[in-house]
Amino acid sequence: MFATDREVDVPQRHAFRARPTSDGQMPEPAEDSLFPGGGLPAPETLERRRSIQLVAVLALVVSVVYLTWRVCFTLGGDLWISLPLWILELYVAVGLGLFTFSLWNLDRQLVPEPVRQTDLRVGVLIPTYNEPIEVLFPTVAAAVALEPGHETYVLDDGQRLWVRAMAASLGASYIAREEHTHAKAGNVNHALAQLDLDVVAILDADHIADGGLLTNTLGYFEDPRVAVVQTPQDFYNLDSFEHSKNRSWFWRARRPVSFNEQRLFYRAIQPGKNRWKAAFWCGTNAVVRVRAIAEIGGIADETVTEDMHTTMRLYSAGWRSVYVPEILTRGLVPSTLSAYCKQQLKWACGSLELLLNEYPRLFAGMTWWQRLPYFVAPLYFLRGFFCSRCID
Repeated sequence: MFATDREVDVPQRHAFRARPTSDGQMPEPAEDSLFPGGGLPAPETLERRRSIQLVAVLALVVSVVYLTWRVCFTLGGDLWISLPLWILELYVAVGLGLFTFSLWNLDRQLVPEPVRQTDLRVGVLIPTYNEPIEVLFPTVAAAVALEPGHETYVLDDGQRLWVRAMAASLGASYIAREEHTHAKAGNVNHALAQLDLDVVAILDADHIADGGLLTNTLGYFEDPRVAVVQTPQDFYNLDSFEHSKNRSWFWRARRPVSFNEQRLFYRAIQPGKNRWKAAFWCGTNAVVRVRAIAEIGGIADETVTEDMHTTMRLYSAGWRSVYVPEILTRGLVPSTLSAYCKQQLKWACGSLELLLNEYPRLFAGMTWWQRLPYFVAPLYFLRGFFCSRCID
């Protein structure tokens, strides 16, 4: 099933190899896509990788020398202020070391051939609550059109009659529940309890699937221990706050630029975690094995970061994940600064809640190589303060 001549590097650069479309043509890259062309990454040269590693080591050495000099020559009598400042600098250096460890050598992985037919019982789940028809309609339509054969389910926590009618008109099934506890996690758990499926793709209501979402991911489930196959997020609303052009004099007359931090996450951090068999399930744009979710008692609903929480439980139970660096869906990024801050606040609260309440227990079944990347994740949100209200 796995083709050894299609081994690829997961790179830290911008060049990607796209899969041809059904008519044999290469797709055009989005103007400001995370992954131009949307395809699998081109191999990274050994020289470039070594040069990056050398710079990282030099930065760590300089950091250690600087911190040592600070201790020996600058920590004077006013320890009440100098020591806290030194601890903050130490925190930054430790963070640099942990990220260097995570990203030291982005992995090589075997890419399975596209799956055109399968014996697996496959479903696509689209949880929704209050999204308007112009957002939800293309998501459902694209999901229904996916290959190979599958069932598409619209999980409507808003119990809207027009959503039921739209799903029926597009050939999708409709599932609603009487009570709406635990938000998205509860919605998906309710649906999984009713369905007899082997694997399900889970898509947020604003993420439109490419035709290869199932064909290019189902092959990884040949490994019976794979529970999650995660793909990147990319976005099509290029007029958003994070894509705005000419935001200042520096960007004038330049192409649209993205301040989206997910560029770093999906280009480098996720591939780095994948090398240590520690890639996150990100809640959307992923295909999951139903039996694995059932074995851990369903999707975690105790925290607002149910995706990372569930992934840690899967690892503790002996399951594994795979990160596929190929754009197979495109969705909506927060359009305003206030929406962005609310999203960051949610992730920060959920990650720190996991760190304080769940990590000691969940770490018990994880390898040391998996624990380190999951320890780094919550520390990211300690860089600064995230507010729930920002000025647009």
